[in-house]
Amino acid sequence: MDEEGSEDAWLERWRHVLDAGRGSPVLELGCGDGRDARFLTERGFPVIATDFSEKALEITRRRAPAAKTQNVDLTRGLPFPNESFEVILASLSLHYFSWRQTTGILADVRRCLRPGGHLLARLNSTKDPHYRVAERQPIENNYYVVEGMPRRLFDRRDLEALFQQGWQILAAEEHTTQRYGGQKLAWEVAARKVMRIQVNSKATERGPRFVQTVDSRFRGNDGSGSCDARPQSKSTTVQTDQEPTVASDPSTPPDKRGRQAERADKAP
Repeated sequence: MDEEGSEDAWLERWRHVLDAGRGSPVLELGCGDGRDARFLTERGFPVIATDFSEKALEITRRRAPAAKTQNVDLTRGLPFPNESFEVILASLSLHYFSWRQTTGILADVRRCLRPGGHLLARLNSTKDPHYRVAERQPIENNYYVVEGMPRRLFDRRDLEALFQQGWQILAAEEHTTQRYGGQKLAWEVAARKVMRIQVNSKATERGPRFVQTVDSRFRGNDGSGSCDARPQSKSTTVQTDQEPTVASDPSTPPDKRGRQAERADKAP
């Protein structure tokens, strides 16, 4: 639970990642009521807290006065230069969009991360008790109108599709927390921007794409996670940063996804 006893301080689990990225501000996408911005600024992290709601930004300014605030609409692109941040935070702010918009936003997040930088995110789970019983009107796979607002829910297959190119998922686990006056189940995801590397004229992505728990290389000898959170690449590899293509909708049948990938590989 946090200082007010109303929500777990989930970012405490990722202090080793945050500490490793102290060389640049933490970019927060969807600061909401300012809880995470306050957590970070009270621990000395510089923060750029963004939201499209002026009311949310006003609340964040009161709750985390040391944070810089900025009005940002995620669907219009992030107004930041390439490779500006070591850590980008998105807690329950990526669940309002169609699949195409969601993958576009994630590609923009990747663009703004430095090589080896991290995205720390929380995403609605399909198992969340509120959404499982709520009346909802389907828009597309796992995307609904709930109580008059669009809401996207994620299962593991969605996560694998969303982060399939240009990312290494370090952790993806469902955690229960207290939000909005009740219990909430959400995915907690830590993902690292990986570089496409050229080995024997074939481009591959370094490192395993999906692991259940935090990679041991991201923790110090004492288990505190105080070491550099970016494993160094071998000197025998040549790295080139290439923007990944938009992930296919996980609802697309596997055979069709295979044909789409084959056509993409043959494209000039």
